[in-house]
Amino acid sequence: MVASSGTGTVSHGTGSIAAILIVLSGFVALPMATQSAEAPDVAGGETCPRTSGAEPPLPLDHTPLMQDAVLMVDSSGSMVTNDPMNCRHVAAKYYIDHLASPDRVAVLDFDAACRWTGPDHHLDTAGHDGVPDYVDPKSDVDQVDSMGGTNLLCTIQGAVAELTARGNARHYWVAILLTDGLDSGGNTNSAILAAAQSAADNDIPIFTIGFGDADEVLLTDIAAITGAAYFHATNCTVMVEAYDTIYGMLRDRWEEKPSAPGDPSAQVTGGDLRVSWTLSSDDTGGAHDVSGYEVWRGDSFDATGASYTLLGTTPDEVTSLLDTGAGADGLDHFYQVRAVDLAGHSVPAAGQGAKFSELLTAGSNLVSLPLEVDDDSVASILATVPWTSVRTYRDGMWRTAYAGRPGSGLDALPAGSAFWIEVSSDAWWTLVGRTPGTTQVPLRAGWNLVGYPALFARPAAEVFAGIDVVAMERFADAPPYNLQRLDGAGMLSPGRGYWVQVRQDSILTIANA
Repeated sequence: MVASSGTGTVSHGTGSIAAILIVLSGFVALPMATQSAEAPDVAGGETCPRTSGAEPPLPLDHTPLMQDAVLMVDSSGSMVTNDPMNCRHVAAKYYIDHLASPDRVAVLDFDAACRWTGPDHHLDTAGHDGVPDYVDPKSDVDQVDSMGGTNLLCTIQGAVAELTARGNARHYWVAILLTDGLDSGGNTNSAILAAAQSAADNDIPIFTIGFGDADEVLLTDIAAITGAAYFHATNCTVMVEAYDTIYGMLRDRWEEKPSAPGDPSAQVTGGDLRVSWTLSSDDTGGAHDVSGYEVWRGDSFDATGASYTLLGTTPDEVTSLLDTGAGADGLDHFYQVRAVDLAGHSVPAAGQGAKFSELLTAGSNLVSLPLEVDDDSVASILATVPWTSVRTYRDGMWRTAYAGRPGSGLDALPAGSAFWIEVSSDAWWTLVGRTPGTTQVPLRAGWNLVGYPALFARPAAEVFAGIDVVAMERFADAPPYNLQRLDGAGMLSPGRGYWVQVRQDSILTIANA
């Protein structure tokens, strides 16, 4: 999932936490250097509040996003003229004012060198997580001065080191870089961009804010490499708005739901049943905000899964869960898998894993596949029953397979087909796989042996609406033909097969919905 704004995007990479780096650079010079509570912005007429006690210029959102934020604030000597009223302090504190526990924040002061604003002022320092408030990191902002050069390399390296060493693995990581100038520490652009790539490799987006003589091209490249955005601050209000926009981008990202996992399937393992799925695209790639998966189970099919009960959970990067004893209990089971993100949002896979069980009696049975299976060979489909022969009728021809006789001409039993199976004794026929979607069954003029690949019963007239049906027959335990006439009100049942006579070639569409 990606949220975009301005010139960049916010995204998670392959880690379980997204990181945000904010850099503020190159603010336009303010004309007043007096220590009044407010002073005009460069853009003219507007005022820039000097202290965090002033009324904030924008409404605040206090929604905890479970973020770890590093605010990198330029303290170079050019700030004496470019930001004489310390609007960068106001803007950084404004961002902190958005936060709510358990959000964590640390402030990195940089000029010719990079330093944390006190001996113990890190993400994991007490008071930097909003308990009881964020007074400590705001005090750290006040320690940012205006003297020295500009070293853009050490600030990116320092923020990455802070987040990778002290970041909470269940939080988003974010860094914001604010600067007003060019790098004066002798660092090449390639070295700075290599550090940005290291941030990207650790899922740390670096948002950049520039003003004054800031290198806009370089700051834009830093943001782009890390999947973030660059902002050009023309005055104090715009600087504050940049922080507000960054927070809004993160909030929007937080409120988005993760991508669904791939459709699950079921496999019998001894007497147990294993449910397997493929990872959400937001797990090990993309936004990577998936914290784990929930597996919900029902004993009758529910397309929404609302009636299911929670079977179990897994952490992220796990693709299966074992349902102990469910492989041989003679019951139907249906499994919905949901991807769950750090915010608690969950999204189910489109399809479900399933196990279908039916007791077949000794003698003839007319059945079909109610599930999608990975292996539709006769041997696999009939593995749980003592079958002696199986035959189906396709395109006006009978095809038969006999147990123990290879090369019979009937190798597979695809979805939509029905087949007569002879079993030597009563046995549970068990299929595992996935719930079907929509199946199209070709019908030829005349008689057709048709399956019913759906998981709930429906009247024949509804299923065959639009098909010119002459007659229908269903299975009945009444030798010698074991058939019984079926009218339009008769119900079609999962796992059963039917004879259908139609007047012309048609396509029957059966939806499992």
